[in-house]
Amino acid sequence: GWLGYFIGNNTHLRVIVLYSHDVLDNNLERFCRGLCRNRSIQKISFRDYSGGEIFQLLSPFLNNNHNLMEIGAGDSNLGEEGCRLLSLAIAECSKSLTRCTLSIGNGDGQLVDIIASLSMHPQLQE
Repeated sequence: GWLGYFIGNNTHLRVIVLYSHDVLDNNLERFCRGLCRNRSIQKISFRDYSGGEIFQLLSPFLNNNHNLMEIGAGDSNLGEEGCRLLSLAIAECSKSLTRCTLSIGNGDGQLVDIIASLSMHPQLQE
C-alpha cells in the first residue's frame, strides 16, 4: 500500500511506533515490504500486539538496516509463537542494535528464546 511505499522511500524517518496491526491486516505484507526498504529508521517499537507475524515479515528490515539502534515491544501478549518469532527477529537484527526494551505479558518459559537472542548482541547497552 501507499503507506509502506512512503515509509520505504523516506530517508528522514528515524523513529516508528507501530500499534496493533488490525488496521494493516489487509495490507500487512505490502506495508512490511515497503518498510523493509527503509534504511534511515533508528528505532522501531511495537505496541499492543498479539501473535508475531509482523516480526517474521520484517526480518529483512531488521537484518539489513544498519542504522537500527533500538527495538522495543510493549503492552503485548505475543503468545508462544509470537515470542519465538520475536526472538528470531532479535537474533537477525544488525549488529548496530544497542538497546532492546520489552514489556510483554508472557510466562517466563516463553521468554527463554528472547533472552538467548539478546545474548547474541554483546553490544547491547540495556
